[in-house]
Amino acid sequence: MSAIFLRSQETHCYEVSQNDTVFDLKLYIESVEKIPNEDQVLYCCGRPLDDDQETFGRRRGPNTNQT
Repeated sequence: MSAIFLRSQETHCYEVSQNDTVFDLKLYIESVEKIPNEDQVLYCCGRPLDDDQETFGRRRGPNTNQT
């Protein structure tokens, strides 16, 4: 498990597993914070995260060429 810190009006900490996708986290945020997942955009290193293609176990840095 890893801790993900999300900053909006307040800072929140969420636990994610390495197999969780960005979309899984958005669904959890929707259930807790009541923010529709389609209205959420999550960023890492200034780059928007892709909902279904990225898991937290294979996070890529902003300067890699992996697909």
